[in-house]
Amino acid sequence: MRVIKLVCLVSYYCFARFLPTSYTPIVGKPSKWIRYQLCRNIFAKCGKNVNVERGAFFGSGSLIEIGDNSGIGVNCHLPSNTKIGNNVMMGPNCYIFNINHAL
Repeated sequence: MRVIKLVCLVSYYCFARFLPTSYTPIVGKPSKWIRYQLCRNIFAKCGKNVNVERGAFFGSGSLIEIGDNSGIGVNCHLPSNTKIGNNVMMGPNCYIFNINHAL
């Protein structure tokens, strides 16, 4: 299973990340499907009807959990240990950080 995840991760970052957005006429639905299939094998948990948009960056994706009917927007950046619930939609260029700073 580790080999499948690695192949999916390389395929995502070398190919699928650059496919058109899901709302592009004609080629959008196949692009969305390809990214979803790859992310199902990369993420720790991937719900139904998940949309990972063009340019999304999530590191190794090893501890990412995303619920049903949720989406990662265009060019979003997520740390590897992110949990996203059901029915969550991120806008484009959203950055989520998992660090804090001292005041």
